[in-house]
Amino acid sequence: HFIRDVLAPELTRHGLNVINPFDLVDPARVSAITEMGAGFARVDAWRALNTEIGQGNASAIDSCDAMLAV
Repeated sequence: HFIRDVLAPELTRHGLNVINPFDLVDPARVSAITEMGAGFARVDAWRALNTEIGQGNASAIDSCDAMLAV
């Protein structure tokens, strides 16, 4: 709540571009994996998505002039 509803709007108001890493992933992709039955396919799907999330986060960080972690 605080980050999305208070901090990010305030930083944006001051002219900063806020990149929330949780907004970089399509929630439908997470839901699809969560809804899979237990087993190797779900583990493999999480592994692939986690790798993609990590690469996206690294790319977002590399594009920043500064970073604030909360």
